[in-house]
Amino acid sequence: MTSLLHKKTSHLLVIDIQQNLLPLIPTINTVQSTCLRLLQIAQQLHVSKTLSEHYVKGLGPTPPILREHFEAKDTFEKVHFSCVADQALNHRFISIKNQGINQIVLCGLETHVCILQTAFGLVDMGFDIFVVADATAARTEEKSRIGLARLHQKGITIVDSDMVLFEWLEQAGTADFKAALPLIKSS
Repeated sequence: MTSLLHKKTSHLLVIDIQQNLLPLIPTINTVQSTCLRLLQIAQQLHVSKTLSEHYVKGLGPTPPILREHFEAKDTFEKVHFSCVADQALNHRFISIKNQGINQIVLCGLETHVCILQTAFGLVDMGFDIFVVADATAARTEEKSRIGLARLHQKGITIVDSDMVLFEWLEQAGTADFKAALPLIKSS
């Protein structure tokens, strides 16, 4: 059963926000800016993160505004829809689990395909999964809605980006909170 997010036990996974998919996603501006906000707060709070890119030859790379937040060692190309089915990413998740991180925060594309299949696989690996509804999307709002509903039926926690930010921050008045104020005000 999931509880509140904690920065020391969380990992942010950004899935397949790639150049050739962007024109197909009606809410891409919101998704991209929300993912960027999550990346900025994760970086500030030292929350580890991973980027997946699905079949880069066909779908293109991640936009530079997001990709610049990842080191090469944190970026993985895949051909499986589920990140868990990819051998290198699977090893990454095992390593993360061995470091005492048991919460994965998911954002990216597409809700009903790669997000859903990855979330199910990570649950099977024993992780608590938090899907950020305002940082995920699909080619239609209906596909996204159905994906979120199915994730919820599986017992996966659906959150919004403010929940993630405030749960990671835990309290006001700290240096981290003051540094995060521009991100908080931008929501």
